[in-house]
Amino acid sequence: ACAPAPGALRIAGRIPPATSGTVLSVESSAGTFSVLTPKGADVTVDVTSATKYMERGATSPTLADVSAGEVVVVGGTTSSGTVTATSVGILGHEGAPPGPAGSTAPAATGAVLSVDTAGNSFNILTPKGSTETVDVTSATTYEEPGGSSAALANLSRGERVSVMGTSSTGGTVSATSVFVEPDGLGGPRHGPGMGRPGPGGDLRGGPGWGEPPAGQVPAGQASAGQAPAGSSGSGAAATTTTTAAAAAA
Repeated sequence: ACAPAPGALRIAGRIPPATSGTVLSVESSAGTFSVLTPKGADVTVDVTSATKYMERGATSPTLADVSAGEVVVVGGTTSSGTVTATSVGILGHEGAPPGPAGSTAPAATGAVLSVDTAGNSFNILTPKGSTETVDVTSATTYEEPGGSSAALANLSRGERVSVMGTSSTGGTVSATSVFVEPDGLGGPRHGPGMGRPGPGGDLRGGPGWGEPPAGQVPAGQASAGQAPAGSSGSGAAATTTTTAAAAAA
């Protein structure tokens, strides 16, 4: 079976997305928006009248429901760095990284936009689309699951972080600790629903998020207890042909 790149998220149906990450900007009149991937690449996404949108709790989401700071997973085809979207999964504000287990609410969360090691600070784009500056000191601690030497110098554009500390009225956070999401997208710690990976890493979350109404099975997908078409047994994973590239981890 085809497997996505390590850390890549997949839309229900075992299809690797063309791209995923944090929305930087939306041009509704042009039918396009830009995405900052967890590896720091800027990707342009073009939508058409045939593009389908999925958002938990939304009846008929559209491009108008996509906004800067939100996390999206996009299915479609890629050409010359531009994705023509067939589907857009909107994780919304729930895509924000929750921070380490057992921690209190963070002072700020979002995607890293830039890092100033000389100035001991970095900028993030929050889930609500605002930009905040995070100041660090020699006492600031860093945590990255699987990372051996987390530090300010190791932060990269596109990574999603949770920052513990104090906030000022000017949009600046004095950080006591910085938690870096390992996959760059957050979400899995939010429990059932949006952002929780299902079997094989699929993103599933009920009505409005790539799941059919109860009792209905999309064409080409096996119902519960059935082996997927083309598989050699009940435990085999379905192989899906797609022109979309695996999302950046």
